[in-house]
Amino acid sequence: MTQSGDQVAIVTGAAGGLGAATAAVLSARGWTVAGLDRTRPGTKHAYAVDVTDRDAVDAAVADVVEKWGRIDGVAHCAGIFRNSLAPLHLFDDDAWHETIAVNLTGTYTVAKAVLPALLRTRGALTVVSSISATFTQPGGTAYAASKAGMIGLANAIAVEYGMQGVRCNSVLPGYMATGMAAPLLERPHLREQIEREIPLARVAEPTEVAEVVAFTLSPEASYLSGHSLVVDGAAHLTSMTTRRDNDRMWRLAGVD
Repeated sequence: MTQSGDQVAIVTGAAGGLGAATAAVLSARGWTVAGLDRTRPGTKHAYAVDVTDRDAVDAAVADVVEKWGRIDGVAHCAGIFRNSLAPLHLFDDDAWHETIAVNLTGTYTVAKAVLPALLRTRGALTVVSSISATFTQPGGTAYAASKAGMIGLANAIAVEYGMQGVRCNSVLPGYMATGMAAPLLERPHLREQIEREIPLARVAEPTEVAEVVAFTLSPEASYLSGHSLVVDGAAHLTSMTTRRDNDRMWRLAGVD
C-alpha cells in the first residue's frame, strides 16, 4: 500500500450509519474516499449506486480507478435488515430474497468489481458482517444466513488472493446506534433490556466500529487476513436473545 495521503478507498453504504462513520474516519486519516450508496452519500466523492446493480457497481469502480489510478482499500458496509418476526416456515419469501440479494450477493458483486484493482495495489477488502451470523435472533433467519455467508465469502477471498498480497477480513458488530437499529433503540425500555445484556452496558457508537474497520484496511494491519473481528462490547459472551423474544415470535405466529 501507499503511504497515508495517497491511499484511495471505496466505502459502500456510505450515506449513513457505519458506512458514513467509516468514510469519515478514513478521510480524517488522509485517505481519498469514494462513497457508494443507494442514496447519494455525503462524502466529497459520491456515487448513487445500489450494490445489487452489477453494472452500476462496475461503472463506479471503473470511474474511481480512472480518476485516481488505484484502489487501496474497500470497506463494504452496505446492508439491510428485514425482521419479519416469523419462524422460518412462515418467513416472508420477498424478505428472504431481498436480504440475500443485498447482503450476500451484494458483497459478491462489490468484491468481484474491486478485486482487480486491489490485485494491482496489494490492497485490502473488509466486509461488515454481524454477530448475528452466529448469535441469531428469532425472526432474523435471512439476516443471519446472509451475514454468515459474508464471512465465508471473505475467508475464501483471503485464501484465494493472499498469495497475491490482497488481504480480506470481516468485522462483526453488535448493536450500534444507527438507523438500522433505531426501531429498537429509540424505545427506552427495549434499549435498556439490550444494554443490560452487554457487558460494557451500552450499544456502540458507529465511529467505534468504524475505527476497527479502518484499522483492518491500514498498513498497520498488514499481516491480518482471514479474520472475523467481533466488535460488540463482549455481548457475544452472553446470550444475544432472551426467552421473551422467542415467546413473542411464536405468539405472533399463533402458536402457544
